[in-house]
Amino acid sequence: MRLLDQLISSLRATPENRQSLIDRTMVLYGSNMGNANSHVTTNLPVIFAGGGFRHGQHLAFDTEHNYPLPNLYGPFFGSVLAS
Repeated sequence: MRLLDQLISSLRATPENRQSLIDRTMVLYGSNMGNANSHVTTNLPVIFAGGGFRHGQHLAFDTEHNYPLPNLYGPFFGSVLAS
């Protein structure tokens, strides 16, 4: 998490066309384990940072009937490719 904080802080401190670079960047950070102690591969933690997101929220989905992770990536990569 320290490295992620350093990356976001560096992007925030870098000017880009009268904005900070973080406003023009999308950062995706995640893990392949929901619970590394028991090697659970469901309910994976994923963090989105940067421009193009509605910030300040925590989304917790139903642990039994949730969405496949690729459904989350579709809008993310679609917005990157569209810009």
